[in-house]
Amino acid sequence: MKLVKQTSAALILGFFAFLVSNTAQAQIKNLTVQDQSGNVAIVNPDLVTAEFLVYQQEKIVHLVDLSTGPITKRIWDMGDGAIHYDKVFFSHSYKELGLHKICLTVTGPVNSDTDCHKVIVR
Repeated sequence: MKLVKQTSAALILGFFAFLVSNTAQAQIKNLTVQDQSGNVAIVNPDLVTAEFLVYQQEKIVHLVDLSTGPITKRIWDMGDGAIHYDKVFFSHSYKELGLHKICLTVTGPVNSDTDCHKVIVR
């Protein structure tokens, strides 16, 4: 991401130094955390992360979205041509036997992320 303008304020709290950056281009607030060893982590509360659980019963899969962040859109690709939108918990039945790759793509104000799992229908 290209930064247009950045303003910073530093705070020292215990063993960590926090640098709060406000990026004017996308109006994103990043929290940069640095420990005593110099390790740095950047946390952005506006980022989304895709994650889901799948439970299979023969030809039926039960799906639960565990994604995090301010999600504005969910797209489930079931690997058999079926697409589901904006579902958090649901079941899907496969007609064809074989390997199917299930992918969940979540979108938020800043990014999109995808998580995939494979299931074998016998």
